[in-house]
Amino acid sequence: MASAQVQLPHNLDAIRQEADSQINKSSDNLIEQLHGGIFLSQNKLAKVFG
Repeated sequence: MASAQVQLPHNLDAIRQEADSQINKSSDNLIEQLHGGIFLSQNKLAKVFG
């Protein structure tokens, strides 16, 4: 069964730099983290998908 290709956001590096917690681009749960939202510095929430 082929896995679906997911397009990562073009500003992923900027999001990673501003994130309060570590985001590993090679992580198996990267897409889940992005879908759930990522807290940026100063408690801003980046909702990347959906």
